Amino acid sequence: MEDEPTQATTFNKHWLDSAVIQNFRGFSALEIGSLARINLIAGYNNVGKTALLEAMIMAHSQLNANFLLQSNTSRGVRGFAPIPQMSHPTPWDAWFHDFHTERPIHLSLADKSGQRTDMSMRFVENIADIDQQFQPLVFGLIAPGQPSISEPPSMSTDLQGPIIIEFHVTGPYGDFRTFTVMSGQGGIRSSGNPNPILKPAAYQPANEQFNPNEFAQRYGSLDIRKQIGNLLKTLQLLEPRLRDIKMIVTPSGPLLHGDLGLSELLPIRLMGEGVNRMANLIVDASAVQGGLLLIDEIENGFHYSVLDRLWTAIDEATRTSGTQFFATTHSLECIRAAHRYFSGKLQLSSSHDEFRVFRLDRVKADDPMNGDRIEPTSFDLETLGDALKLGFEVR
Repeated sequence: MEDEPTQATTFNKHWLDSAVIQNFRGFSALEIGSLARINLIAGYNNVGKTALLEAMIMAHSQLNANFLLQSNTSRGVRGFAPIPQMSHPTPWDAWFHDFHTERPIHLSLADKSGQRTDMSMRFVENIADIDQQFQPLVFGLIAPGQPSISEPPSMSTDLQGPIIIEFHVTGPYGDFRTFTVMSGQGGIRSSGNPNPILKPAAYQPANEQFNPNEFAQRYGSLDIRKQIGNLLKTLQLLEPRLRDIKMIVTPSGPLLHGDLGLSELLPIRLMGEGVNRMANLIVDASAVQGGLLLIDEIENGFHYSVLDRLWTAIDEATRTSGTQFFATTHSLECIRAAHRYFSGKLQLSSSHDEFRVFRLDRVKADDPMNGDRIEPTSFDLETLGDALKLGFEVR
């Protein structure tokens, strides 16, 4: 008798199958394919693991300026200091490979059904480079309240001139453009034809920026689906003393509390990084039904002895919600734990679309003028097992 299909099977045609990234962060060009439902990204320091997650979430966040700033903040860059006589002194320069802001960033994503969506982001040097139908819109952003300007403003690159960024998306949903203008005074304004969100997505950076209100909203979606019991059961894998959980409004905002058998409930935030990351993982997986969940440095906060239980939680949460999962890691123990779990769960013949490890490597160019390139190596469950047995480096 065949097993009943899981909810994840319903969404498999919408899982990402491949991504092409150009002129983004450390990637002059990167192509990665045969993506699975569960994807683990490994590689040496500063090879682009986090940047790969950022590219994917950027493509699913309407390519807006707020995400770019939030991503910089999650990396510890909480502002920028403009320097006179420097072109484009903006917080977005480092998004362009080798600071080549004269070239656009290109992102191209294809799903399992073959549908492709192409995205680009570019600095606009001259207002004439913008399609005529959008020029009045950009004028209005440059001079709020004055949509009609007789002469186009100068697109100078000093601190007095406005800096304009165009975001462009084409694909099965149509053709969309948005514009962001940063004035010399540091004001940021955005407008345009809203881009469609291809599918819901959530990104957890390695350095978490906790927002109690956002967490409470996502927790609410879990509560509506009557899945709080699943969250409690999962958290008990890490903290067996946990008897119950409740969302309580406090002066600091709504906070999830747990009953450890003490005289009072204790905020989950005070139970350690592993418990908090697990709670965020389960809540986010439910909130992005059928979408993407991306986590940087998945092993952070987890003792090596619970990594098998971590992969149990990831598999069950993402399978229930039909969510495609991406995570980065530096940990061989984490990779081994994933291999152990999925080896016991999956048939090799059907595992290719379920689980993969991708190792990113920096390859020196023959011609130094061409710069290094980043190449991915893909391991399915079988080849990963062989590599681990032979002692090959897969991190």
